Amino acid sequence: MVAVPLLFGRLTAADYEDEVAQDKRIDALREKIVCYEDPAFTADYHDPEKRAIGNAITVEFTDGSRFDEVIVE
Repeated sequence: MVAVPLLFGRLTAADYEDEVAQDKRIDALREKIVCYEDPAFTADYHDPEKRAIGNAITVEFTDGSRFDEVIVE
Protein backbone atom coordinates (compact mmCIF):
# COMPACT_ATOMS: atom_id res chain seq x y z
CA MET A 1 0.00 0.00 0.00
CA VAL A 2 3.04 2.28 -0.08
CA ALA A 3 4.83 1.38 -3.32
CA VAL A 4 1.90 2.03 -5.66
CA PRO A 5 1.15 5.56 -4.41
CA LEU A 6 4.86 6.44 -4.49
CA LEU A 7 5.12 5.28 -8.10
CA PHE A 8 1.76 6.41 -9.48
CA GLY A 9 0.52 9.07 -7.06
CA ARG A 10 -2.69 7.17 -6.37
CA LEU A 11 -4.15 4.08 -4.71
CA THR A 12 -7.47 2.90 -6.11
CA ALA A 13 -9.31 -0.41 -6.20
CA ALA A 14 -7.96 -0.95 -9.73
CA ASP A 15 -4.42 -0.86 -8.34
CA TYR A 16 -5.08 -4.23 -6.69
CA GLU A 17 -5.64 -5.90 -10.08
CA ASP A 18 -3.03 -8.17 -11.69
CA GLU A 19 -2.11 -5.63 -14.38
CA VAL A 20 -0.78 -3.21 -11.78
CA ALA A 21 0.55 -5.89 -9.42
CA GLN A 22 2.72 -7.33 -12.20
CA ASP A 23 4.63 -4.06 -12.68
CA LYS A 24 8.24 -4.96 -11.80
CA ARG A 25 8.87 -1.46 -10.45
CA ILE A 26 6.49 -2.19 -7.58
CA ASP A 27 8.51 -5.22 -6.47
CA ALA A 28 11.78 -3.30 -6.83
CA LEU A 29 10.49 -0.45 -4.67
CA ARG A 30 8.89 -2.83 -2.18
CA GLU A 31 12.31 -4.41 -1.56
CA LYS A 32 13.59 -1.03 -0.37
CA ILE A 33 10.70 -0.29 2.00
CA VAL A 34 11.14 -0.83 5.73
CA CYS A 35 8.09 -0.68 8.01
CA TYR A 36 8.12 -0.03 11.73
CA GLU A 37 5.21 -0.23 14.12
CA ASP A 38 4.38 2.88 16.12
CA PRO A 39 2.92 1.54 19.39
CA ALA A 40 0.81 4.70 19.81
CA PHE A 41 -0.93 4.08 16.47
CA THR A 42 -1.54 0.45 17.43
CA ALA A 43 -2.98 1.44 20.81
CA ASP A 44 -5.31 3.96 19.16
CA TYR A 45 -6.45 1.32 16.68
CA HIS A 46 -7.35 -1.12 19.45
CA ASP A 47 -8.99 1.54 21.64
CA PRO A 48 -12.77 1.05 21.15
CA GLU A 49 -13.32 4.75 21.82
CA LYS A 50 -10.97 5.77 18.99
CA ARG A 51 -10.65 2.95 16.43
CA ALA A 52 -8.16 5.23 14.67
CA ILE A 53 -6.18 4.07 11.65
CA GLY A 54 -3.23 6.44 11.89
CA ASN A 55 -0.17 6.09 9.69
CA ALA A 56 3.05 7.94 9.08
CA ILE A 57 5.70 7.88 6.38
CA THR A 58 9.25 9.14 6.11
CA VAL A 59 11.05 8.90 2.78
CA GLU A 60 14.83 8.58 2.97
CA PHE A 61 17.01 8.66 -0.14
CA THR A 62 20.25 6.78 -0.81
CA ASP A 63 22.26 9.98 -0.33
CA GLY A 64 20.94 10.23 3.24
CA SER A 65 18.57 13.13 2.59
CA ARG A 66 14.97 12.67 3.61
CA PHE A 67 11.52 14.17 3.46
CA ASP A 68 9.97 15.19 6.76
CA GLU A 69 7.69 12.62 8.34
CA VAL A 70 4.05 12.94 7.31
CA ILE A 71 1.47 11.73 9.83
CA VAL A 72 -2.12 10.94 8.85
CA GLU A 73 -4.48 10.27 11.71
